[in-house]
Amino acid sequence: MECAVTEERGLYGESIDWHITGAAKNSPFVLELTPRPRKNSTDIDWMTSLVVRATMGGIRFLMEVGDLPPYFSGDMVEKTRRIFRRVMNGLDTTIMNAPGYAGTPRISITEKSARFAISNQKRLKTKELVYRRELGSVEGHITKIQREKDGRLIVWLKSRIYGKLVKCVGEASAFDGIAENLVAEVAQGLRVLVLGILKYEKPRKIGVVETYEIRVFKKNEELPDICDFVDPNFTGGLETCECLRRIRDNS
Repeated sequence: MECAVTEERGLYGESIDWHITGAAKNSPFVLELTPRPRKNSTDIDWMTSLVVRATMGGIRFLMEVGDLPPYFSGDMVEKTRRIFRRVMNGLDTTIMNAPGYAGTPRISITEKSARFAISNQKRLKTKELVYRRELGSVEGHITKIQREKDGRLIVWLKSRIYGKLVKCVGEASAFDGIAENLVAEVAQGLRVLVLGILKYEKPRKIGVVETYEIRVFKKNEELPDICDFVDPNFTGGLETCECLRRIRDNS
């Protein structure tokens, strides 16, 4: 959740560690979590407040609406499902409360509300869980090409930056850029740039790219080298300083 909240603000990395600072084994069983900075002298109050509100609000949203809450990914939905299942498997009413953070709801999970929340989450399984969408591009090397049941092409790309496989899906016309390349070239890892709508499963992890165009980079041997830039007669036989002086003086 912290990664999701910070990414929206152009920040990356995690700065909060959560510690169990209180526990009561009597009935009711109580756990108290306290945030602490990973680095000393770091102000985490504003970030902690954002994370707590997003988490508590998201759980309430899943219980009442049954749709994907803001900042939530498929992994986060699965973790909340485990909480609801524990309540249904015999754990008594579970209360989540953060009185020190304004605007956070007090959540009470009973067996009835947990059952209703899980039924909501089952409907989520039939949907495409997309944490975030953005228009952009991915650069990498093609590893394999497949076809979906509906006839659309699938190109698996190994990202040049992250080194992870990315699924690129689109109509056949979107892949005209690689139509002229031999299968052998694709198998050897054709370097391409895929443009489309990037659908993130979670922060910094692309699940699928809805492709509208793919561009092939030139091979290394086709790129210009130093000989293409250097002109031996550029100064007309003059020394560099003399040539620059004449250019300056327009002589």
